[in-house]
Amino acid sequence: MIIGHRGASALEPENSLQAFERARTDGADGVELDVLRCATGEVVVFHDDDLTRLGGRRERIADLSLTELRSIQLISGARIPTLAEVFEACGDSLLVNVELKASGISGAQIRALVAGVAVEIKRAGRRLSDRVLVSSFHPRAIYAWHRQEPNVRAGLLFERDSAWPLRKAWALPLVSS
Repeated sequence: MIIGHRGASALEPENSLQAFERARTDGADGVELDVLRCATGEVVVFHDDDLTRLGGRRERIADLSLTELRSIQLISGARIPTLAEVFEACGDSLLVNVELKASGISGAQIRALVAGVAVEIKRAGRRLSDRVLVSSFHPRAIYAWHRQEPNVRAGLLFERDSAWPLRKAWALPLVSS
């Protein structure tokens, strides 16, 4: 199985519409993407919580409106897409792993992000709901997802050198013994 990390990010700008379209047309089985909420509440596809690395600017995604984000051209020349736009670019065949970026945000903000992603999956309908997986490095994000959308697959991510997410998962009703 071939999963394009942030789309075909070795060939196109990461998390861009071009990267997801390229992954699809080049024959990937699925894609992984990262989501955040902007200041006006829309779910956008972007890895970092600010624009420093890819936009050469210090603003945080959460502090900018969708209109402001749409006006920004990233260093690569790409623009920041919404989750709905990426779902459309993925077509009817790609598996889609939506990573909830929840570092440094409150429980209320996590729940709002979860709700926004759930709305976009529902809008995409049956053509997507059977092909989507929601993941996060943050157990509270997966817990919030599981509480809101227990029938949509979710996965807890962790790094080899960090066991704290697994310990947290045991504390939350995410792992059964």
